[in-house]
Amino acid sequence: MDESPKPPPHSSPQTSPDPTGAPRVAAEDWIAARHLHPLSPLSTWVVAALRIWPIWLIALTRSAGSLLVVAAGALLVWRFVVWVRTSYEVGPEGLVIRSGVVWRTVQTVPPQRIQQVDQRRGIRHQALGLVELRLGLAGTGQTNEVSLDSLSQHDAEALAVMLDRWRRSDPIPGGEDRGAATWAPPGPPAETLLALTLKQLVIAGLTSRSLWLAPLAVVVGSFQLLSDLGLTEESQSTLQRGLTSISPSVALLATLVLVSLASVGFTVLSHFNLTVERRGSQITVRRGLLEVRRATLPLMRVQVVRIATNPVRRRLGLGTLDVRTADLGGDIGGGLHSASIPIGDLADLDAVEREFLSAASPVHDPSPVQRRHRRSATRRAMVRRTVRIVPIVAAASWLWLGALGLVSILVAMPVALLSGWAYGRSLRTGVGEHLIVTERGVFAWRRWTVPLARIQSVGLSANPFQRRLGLVDLRLDVAGAAGGVVIPDIGISHALGIIAATTTSASPEMLDIVNTPQWRLAEAISR
Repeated sequence: MDESPKPPPHSSPQTSPDPTGAPRVAAEDWIAARHLHPLSPLSTWVVAALRIWPIWLIALTRSAGSLLVVAAGALLVWRFVVWVRTSYEVGPEGLVIRSGVVWRTVQTVPPQRIQQVDQRRGIRHQALGLVELRLGLAGTGQTNEVSLDSLSQHDAEALAVMLDRWRRSDPIPGGEDRGAATWAPPGPPAETLLALTLKQLVIAGLTSRSLWLAPLAVVVGSFQLLSDLGLTEESQSTLQRGLTSISPSVALLATLVLVSLASVGFTVLSHFNLTVERRGSQITVRRGLLEVRRATLPLMRVQVVRIATNPVRRRLGLGTLDVRTADLGGDIGGGLHSASIPIGDLADLDAVEREFLSAASPVHDPSPVQRRHRRSATRRAMVRRTVRIVPIVAAASWLWLGALGLVSILVAMPVALLSGWAYGRSLRTGVGEHLIVTERGVFAWRRWTVPLARIQSVGLSANPFQRRLGLVDLRLDVAGAAGGVVIPDIGISHALGIIAATTTSASPEMLDIVNTPQWRLAEAISR
């Protein structure tokens, strides 16, 4: 007996054929025009009230309570009118949103343009039981994001499921009904890939790289604040006596404690209950305490995956994972084209990375073998570190200690050479059947993985010093805000091998450059 799932009754949609083969919406899925949740005026009133804070400030300073009441009432009435004039519906062409009081706007979202669905719940949404639904669309500019603010949780979930079915549907090949969307059976149950605990988030806040720069920012900001206050001489002398009575070590310790608490608090609030789940061909990342975000990332749109760690985290076997997808609109890091996991065991992050890359590379496909960049890259790194570090140390020591400070060159020189040698030895790049992997860094170690199928274009650049050593910087460009990855100081033959492995071939101009006699000579002597 056949146990395969059967299509629902509406699997034969009543839609007209579409010569382009783009999926259309079944008649049974149409939704008549409806407004947002009735509490939407109150929810959006809070946001609008915060934007006109100068009016509230003026009214408070002048004790104009009546002005506050009138302004608040007028704003609430306006938000109610906006709610009445805003509606959405699902028709044969997709999602249609009508808005505007004076200037009317009608926006149609075809199913084939929907790339991603993101649900957010800020404090006001959680207090009122509402959800904001954001749609990432294919394209660029301001039209690549659509937002339906203040939906009920039931309506948002139902609409998200419907939109996801549209996005995953394919045109039926052949026949008169090519314009109809195929019925997509229910996907497999969600599989939890990673769930961060509160302890891990606290460690993430305490080991953040920016945490160690915070004390310097606090000191500089304090001096700037004191300068802007314009204190009198008597106030300055009083403040100076109070500061001198505090031990520098106590002040530094207090600053570190306050900054650490702030870093931990921000990390916990932003990533509380972070859970990564996979359902079929997409991965969902849920996080947040005051603002709950749930971003759904289609695996086919993953462009670059990066794993990074610093000395403290590496000692603990921890790292950070960052995923970039094609540009679908929204702010950077807002969840519509990126997903960041602030901390996790490196072994767990490697497993999550394989899941994100599974659409471009089979899970069983081994990672490509990485080759160290040639020795000339190490020599160049040593020279660059020496040129950057030694003059700065010498100048600072001379200003502080006079001629005696120039002795610091004897210490700075070997440190710079050793640092450059370690960095040059850390440069590794490998290309496989499906992936390119490159890594670098000693203290701040990073590894980028780019699917070959996602590379849009490649580029080579080299300055005179690199050309003399037979090295180039190889740039791999991918789609959207993900930008690309630059592989520095890689050998010419290695770079051309990577270019040959991509779908993009080297241009005649590239070949003309690398076939010059002086470059071939540099290639030979730098092996």
